[in-house]
Amino acid sequence: MIYKLNRYVETGWRTNDLINTLKMNLYNYLNLRLITLKMILKVYL
Repeated sequence: MIYKLNRYVETGWRTNDLINTLKMNLYNYLNLRLITLKMILKVYL
């Protein structure tokens, strides 16, 4: 029983880590796009 609970908690932690990593990657990607967009706009304006 406790073993199963531990497995469940461990899986939960891993899933949480995965979600946080994806959020960070998405945030970094959007940030990068925004910077690129600003640079392009500066060139053309």
